Amino acid sequence: MNYYLTDVLAVGVEGEIFTKNFRETYDLVARQDRRLPTLNKYNWGASLNFSYVPIYAKFAMLNGGSCTSSGWPPSASGVTQSEVIPRDPAAPSWTNILITPNVGLHRALFLTAGFTLNLGCATTCSSTSTRHRTAR
Repeated sequence: MNYYLTDVLAVGVEGEIFTKNFRETYDLVARQDRRLPTLNKYNWGASLNFSYVPIYAKFAMLNGGSCTSSGWPPSASGVTQSEVIPRDPAAPSWTNILITPNVGLHRALFLTAGFTLNLGCATTCSSTSTRHRTAR
């Protein structure tokens, strides 16, 4: 959800909860290759987004109207919680809080007053620590 401070500057929030536990590949590798990979499960994530729209254009469409287009590079910084599932099922799992910045490129094509075609891609970077924390 974005809130535009001006016509080109916006601040927003984003959140996601990961609920589906798809472990088929994990279980198949363990049975077929007799190896057990380390597995990270993402639980939730939240970020604060910033966007500035430096590209704005209008196109004439066959002398019948105009089409407005804009493009912007959004950036965000957030946190994600992951859970490390150990190879030994008897060992307890532990959680990590990851700092997850993301950058991307978005484009909007305003077709009518109430219809917009939005295209975009973004990448999220995170580092995962797999140190096992032992109780002392």
